[in-house]
Amino acid sequence: MLSSTARGENEFLLKRYQDWEDSFQNLYYMLRKNQLNIFYVYTAQFVALFIRGNCLEKQPCNAYLSQSTRGIRSLLRKHGVRFSMPLCNAEVEQVTDDDLMEFSKIQTLNLGQTLHIDALSEVDNTTESLLSFTGNKSVHGLYDVLLNYKSFLNSLSATDVPVLYSPAPFQNGCLHIPEVISFL
Repeated sequence: MLSSTARGENEFLLKRYQDWEDSFQNLYYMLRKNQLNIFYVYTAQFVALFIRGNCLEKQPCNAYLSQSTRGIRSLLRKHGVRFSMPLCNAEVEQVTDDDLMEFSKIQTLNLGQTLHIDALSEVDNTTESLLSFTGNKSVHGLYDVLLNYKSFLNSLSATDVPVLYSPAPFQNGCLHIPEVISFL
């Protein structure tokens, strides 16, 4: 009986995540097709804001991610997503592929202790760590990372999906957050 309960919970969570993916895709494509001006992805760690550009004036979409961490910035860089940190007073460290290759060689050869400290780690989870994504390519890169890294999002939201907010109706959306009632 316990295994069937666990299986049922797992199926429920997988279905819930699939519905969330469908909703997120629906919101993003509504934004890109000029059917929506703005929407939010809200997690316990950060909020991502997607804003439509003015297509009549050929303005691209923009996005912002609040309270970033070294891990999020590293994941975005790994996937070639360009961003800036407009509120950060420290200089943004630009790590090149050559730097990463050299660091990897040193680590592989075990030439003493190697420790790479992000110069921006002290701004993690602060207002200064705001990330700005300008242009359709960068915004789409953020969208891809948020959509395709299920384990990353699950670890952020304690096994539940991030909340999506929009001023317009969207697929699987509701007007309020449903209340879960336990029948124990």
